[in-house]
Amino acid sequence: TWEAALREYTSLSVISHNSLHARERKSASAAAKFAVHDVVLTTYDLLKSKDATIPVDSIGKAILNSDSKKNTDEGGWLKTRGSETQSGGEAKQTCLHLTILHRLSWYRVIMMDCLGKRGYLTKPGTARAVAARAVNSLSRFIFFVKEEDDVKMENKFKNDRKQMKAVVNALHLPSGTTGKTFLGRWAYDVKSNVKESSLDSSSSDERSTSDGYGCDGNESSAEPW
Repeated sequence: TWEAALREYTSLSVISHNSLHARERKSASAAAKFAVHDVVLTTYDLLKSKDATIPVDSIGKAILNSDSKKNTDEGGWLKTRGSETQSGGEAKQTCLHLTILHRLSWYRVIMMDCLGKRGYLTKPGTARAVAARAVNSLSRFIFFVKEEDDVKMENKFKNDRKQMKAVVNALHLPSGTTGKTFLGRWAYDVKSNVKESSLDSSSSDERSTSDGYGCDGNESSAEPW
């Protein structure tokens, strides 16, 4: 498992979202427990748990307390972010039922997924995709695990605007990002960008089914990783 591997091969402190009892995951103390660890592991199913009511912005990203304070009136009521109704009144704040994890700001979020029917992030509007998009972070990465027969799936993804838009949203990229810009600037075939000299030729066959198609949501990154 990821947890076992991280504990064995790194010095990072790791906690699994799943290790907490359902009642504990809903408590305020859970946020403090997660915050003191280097890595927090979770699943798409747990991420869509209805543990807390979280306000979200126009792209579906969780609004943190610090952001909320900037958008309150003199009476302390939460205001919407620059939106008004046609009648001139302020629109209602959008809230979602999410998890305690959505109340924290993360330095880096790494999502694992696959292409095709088994994927989650390429299906906009589903509870898992909405919950993943709502996580607030400084940088974001998505690794799509490729199998030997996934060439058709990859080509279908590259030509499917709906799926590509869903990934663009999950990475919090600018709403006007086109498919061409996305593939040219933020999407990389990880295997093709790894220098052959750094790979052990004797293990290349074993790696062929585990290489990923990566998408980088960090706008400051200029070079493939």
